Amino acid sequence: MPWTLVRLELGPTEEFPQGSAARAFCLRIPIDIDGRIEADLHANAPLHATARCFWPNRPDLTGYVVRKRDGWQMKWRNPSAATSADCWFDNAIFAENAMLKIHGIARSATPFLVKTIRRGQQL
Repeated sequence: MPWTLVRLELGPTEEFPQGSAARAFCLRIPIDIDGRIEADLHANAPLHATARCFWPNRPDLTGYVVRKRDGWQMKWRNPSAATSADCWFDNAIFAENAMLKIHGIARSATPFLVKTIRRGQQL
């Protein structure tokens, strides 16, 4: 079953006008030819849909990408008081250099750049 590794880097914000490669998420998710998460493949192996968060001055987070009614959530296994709560995104299209919004990091949706996509990762 082909899965995809996706790296998301912080996009332009008021604090980081050029974005920040040091603030990133790495997702392992099944993506169809149109760049959307394949819900059926995800449902067949939900524990293979993983997420990692890298943020300076915070411990790295690991967890899973789980289905929500209207999108997807990054559910962390090791949250702490110093980290943000679980994050989520709508039914986004993943394409290199596209921007998507992640909720739960700040008061408003935070832009992230789809930096790299590596398709064909076997389970």
